[in-house]
Amino acid sequence: MVTGIETVGVVLAILPLVVNQLDNYVRGIETLKGFRNKRHRRQLEEYSTRLGTQHAILLNSLEQALEGVVDYEDDISDLINCPLGSSWRNQEFQRKLSRKLDRNYDVFVRTTTEISRELQYLSTKLGWDSATTTQMSWDDTGTVERELRKFKDIFSKSVYNELLSKIENANGALQTLIEQSRRRETTRKHRVFKKKPLLKYKNARKHATNIYNAIVHGTCWPCPCSESHCVHLRIEPQALDEDDLKHQTQEAFVPKIRMVFTSKIPSKGTPLWYWQEVETIPVASEPVTVAPSLTKAKSASASTVVTKRTGPDRRVTFAAIVESTLDTVPWPRVNNSLPPPKQISNMCSALCSQNAGDRLLGSILDRSDPTHQYHIYLTDRVDTSVPTKSLADVLEASAKDSLRFSIANQSLMLSRHDRLSLAATLALSVLQYQGSWLKPQWRIQDILFKDHDSGNPTLLDRVYLSAHDVSPTGDSSSLSNGAETSEGASQQLTVAVTSSSLIRCALLFPLALSLIELSLCTPLSSLQTAEDADPVEAISNLKTAVRVLPRVYAESGCRYGDVVDTCLYWPDTKNMQLDDEEFQRTVFEVVISPLLDDLRDFEGKDRIR
Repeated sequence: MVTGIETVGVVLAILPLVVNQLDNYVRGIETLKGFRNKRHRRQLEEYSTRLGTQHAILLNSLEQALEGVVDYEDDISDLINCPLGSSWRNQEFQRKLSRKLDRNYDVFVRTTTEISRELQYLSTKLGWDSATTTQMSWDDTGTVERELRKFKDIFSKSVYNELLSKIENANGALQTLIEQSRRRETTRKHRVFKKKPLLKYKNARKHATNIYNAIVHGTCWPCPCSESHCVHLRIEPQALDEDDLKHQTQEAFVPKIRMVFTSKIPSKGTPLWYWQEVETIPVASEPVTVAPSLTKAKSASASTVVTKRTGPDRRVTFAAIVESTLDTVPWPRVNNSLPPPKQISNMCSALCSQNAGDRLLGSILDRSDPTHQYHIYLTDRVDTSVPTKSLADVLEASAKDSLRFSIANQSLMLSRHDRLSLAATLALSVLQYQGSWLKPQWRIQDILFKDHDSGNPTLLDRVYLSAHDVSPTGDSSSLSNGAETSEGASQQLTVAVTSSSLIRCALLFPLALSLIELSLCTPLSSLQTAEDADPVEAISNLKTAVRVLPRVYAESGCRYGDVVDTCLYWPDTKNMQLDDEEFQRTVFEVVISPLLDDLRDFEGKDRIR
């Protein structure tokens, strides 16, 4: 007895048989002079057309249901053309189809079973089966009389019409189920994959801001040589690639932020150290280690936070969202069996006294957010001055003499893949680091590479943001959460760039210029002409960007060009703050996602759309 999904094969076997037999009857009756203009012939034609339509709808629906369940187009054809074959009984195939249709699978099976039952009943009523010949001898008077009596009996009782209505209704329900399953699958993927990156950005932004507060504006630089120290944030190419989110667990959301501490060479003497690269890992603070006053502040309601702040407060929303979202992430807890790392009070001293093989330097804490402490591990150390080159240096040298430069400095050349990767990385960095590590009016001069002579085989292995000087005593007035930093930086950037409405989105304008320079592999200054001149530098840059935008489309394609166009002419001028969740989502969908798609297409990881 046929059960389950195998009934689909039965339907596919019987349905075309019935359609063919009806066509034979129509053609056969047309040869009978007495039935040429009779009602029965017209009815048979109508029934044949209706049933043939249902057959076509069923095939289309099944092809939709089988997409993604089998690997190749030929496999779909085999399933449809061999309805009673072993493929329909394959357990792995049934499992994949069940997973795709999800909760609609059981209803799908019951509906196909109903269609199969009605078709089998009709075949039995008409005396047809798979062994029945599809051709009849209409010259045999006895055969003609028998078949016509059979059809007259069916027509008089409307049996055929009722059966067709049932088949049509069941097939319509089947079509709806498959279409709904397809839409649900698309919506579910969109919802899951869009939520994960946004959650990841919020996490990274929160912790990057906390580390920035603790390192740059904290109290861990009491050394007399603090003025010679600075810190760079290392950015990871494709660090938040959406394609990697499919297989990531919540633990993978923990951002491991890397930094480099450097010392400027003084006019006299030598620095105590030159180049120390570290990795920071956030660890949730134990409740008992938090002071009562801090615990009280942390548990305060959103309304209490509002009363502590002055002026227009759009920033509270982001702070509340981040905290409620992050509470669901299982951050690593301090291992009580081991003594907690000592909090670093003098970073310079900790870097100087680091013993070989002892990688844990200690921990730091952002005073404005004591919910997490940050363990610092030494990952690389260079005891000499380390030269760096900016992205502007690389593009400028390449533009001057691309052939000679490429031969002599192959490790400093940016391939098309490198430029696509950098474009996506810089777009991601805007959401994560704008307002803290990423300076308000950043340009490609602020993107640094470790010189290849220092053991860096390729440029993208080590990418850093420009340096921040550290505070010797700690500047408590600069401490803020991610929302405050974002809004303050945005206001500074808007004023500094221009008061003109020509700059639609000050936050994305530097990114637009950088994307143009990466596309054309040339600094913007080399692209400017006399007609771009303007007293305001930002307007001059905008004129150049608008003029060369067609070249960007020609060089990098429509998708990349549309991203640049969107950054230059941002359509919505409301709530353009990085603490606004809707703004974050929009930037991800129209800026970051297309750049990641370009990169995946170039790497062959996705179908070309």
